[in-house]
Amino acid sequence: MVSAPFFWRFAADMGCGRFVIAGSDATRVMVRASRGFVDRVLLPEFTELEGALQVYLHEVTLRVIREEIYDDASDAQEVPDALPSH
Repeated sequence: MVSAPFFWRFAADMGCGRFVIAGSDATRVMVRASRGFVDRVLLPEFTELEGALQVYLHEVTLRVIREEIYDDASDAQEVPDALPSH
């Protein structure tokens, strides 16, 4: 999962205090910031950047699959028509 580590770093870059509550789940990300800052700045900007990161990672994944994994389709059987519909 990319979102939690990305948010952790993004929050630090935005000047938020980051912490983990002793004994809590290590995947829980806690930040110290005002509610207004979180609602108006931190979450909207993070959501936009995280969406762009997901699109980028999806495009890279497809490119790697296309160029490195399935580059050679010479042994694939060619069929004249698509499967019949029911």
